[in-house]
This record gives sequence, structure tokens and C-alpha cells, in this order.
Amino acid sequence: LALAYETGRIKPTEELRDIVYKCTVCGNCAVACKYMNTLEPLEIIMKLREKLVNTGCGPMPQQQVYIEAVKKVNNPYNEPYEKRMDWIPDDIILNPDAKVLYFVGCTSSYRRKEMAIAAARILNAAGVSFNILQNDEFCCGSPILRIGDTTTFEEILNKNLDIIESKGVETVVFSCAGCYDTFKVDYPLSRKYEFKVKHTVELFDELIESGQLKLTNNVPITVTYHDPCHLGRNAERYEDWDGDVVQLLPLVSINVPPKPKRTG
Repeated sequence: LALAYETGRIKPTEELRDIVYKCTVCGNCAVACKYMNTLEPLEIIMKLREKLVNTGCGPMPQQQVYIEAVKKVNNPYNEPYEKRMDWIPDDIILNPDAKVLYFVGCTSSYRRKEMAIAAARILNAAGVSFNILQNDEFCCGSPILRIGDTTTFEEILNKNLDIIESKGVETVVFSCAGCYDTFKVDYPLSRKYEFKVKHTVELFDELIESGQLKLTNNVPITVTYHDPCHLGRNAERYEDWDGDVVQLLPLVSINVPPKPKRTG
């Protein structure tokens, strides 16, 4: 399909657009194809979306709505920007001079606040000195990039990197797999940076290994661990991390599905 479009055998149409945007960009096809050859179907899909946006055929109408929301209020949920910090409780300790920055992300700020609260409390419990961007945090740009609006994404990327680099931080930590993937994989394709990026899964694993984070209370429940597609495949964590942190947890009974099942 992409080859036919690239060679001019088919034209941009609503039917073509609908087919291209049905992909969830989970990356499973790219992993499967690498067992047989060096095809990169996910990259082809993303480039095709970029071309459709540039011709005015894409994105889908519903996707254009959250592009405009990000431009207007800096998040795809169209929530008021001044409420971005409403998630943080009074017991969280921040250090304005910390070299570790916790990038919260839009979803944790507005929809899944418990993720941000839990991450911040664990960092405090482990004695990790950290800060957040507060009123200087904006959308990472992942939703914009995934639908092919690379022009808007570049603007967001440069704004975020300008702000973070001005803070002099050495490590940026993410609990959102989408934000982590975007910073780790996509940002360097356009602009290099010097700070380190870590997902909380990686950081907490290191803290447990070093003894800085101690686990003492048993919780009588069974949980199933789900590897986010952004983290496990797109950010290429499978090659050097295979769930060590959940295997170390004595707190709960863990059910870890086999890798082929770990898809959204």
C-alpha cells in the first residue's frame, strides 16, 4: 500500500486514510518481522501518515481535535492547563535544586493521577531528591507524532528540550511509557541532548538492587504485570530487561504473561 502510494499508483483518499490510521502503532508487527527479515513496518506506517498529513488528507477528524487541544492548552485531553498540578498531594517533597527531574506527563496529570502520586511517593521513600517542571511542563508530543503531524511535534520537542536543558538536570524519570518512548527514541532523531532518561521500572529496579528502596510489607493480592507497548517494544527494553523488578517483589503474587501475550 505504501509502495503504491509512493510510486503514484494510488492517490490520497479517505479510504486510504482510514486504512492507515487503523494501526495502533503497538510495534508487534515490527518485532514479528525481525524474526524473518529486516522490515520496519511501523516506520513505514509512520512515514505514510506523515505524507497524508502533509497533503491534507490526514489525520482523522477526531485526531485533529486533540492536535488543537495540545496547541491551545498543552494536553490532548483539552483540560485547563492551570489544573495540571492538581494531582500533587501535600506530602510530596520536592527539591528545586535536584538533578533528577520527574516528567509527569498529561495522562498522569489529568486522567491517572494515582500513577504520578505513587511514583512521587516511591521516590521520596527511596530518598531520591527530585523536582518536577510544575508550570513549565507540557505535552511530550507523542500523540501528535503518532498521527503524523511532525511539524507540530518538532515545535513541542524543541520547547520541552529548551526548558529541561535550562534547568541543568542530569536525569529525567518517566512513569508514563509513552513519554519515555518519545524522549528516548523519537527526540534524539531530531535533536540530541545530554541528560539521561529512565523509566520508573528501570529506576526502581536499580533502587531495589542497591538496597536504597526496601520492600517490607506483604500485600495479599495477585496482580498481572502488563508491559506497555511503548516501553517493552517501541523503546526496545525487551533486549536488556525482562521483568527483573517484578520478580524481585516479595510483596504480592505475580502473574507475568509470556512475551507474545504482552500487547495492548
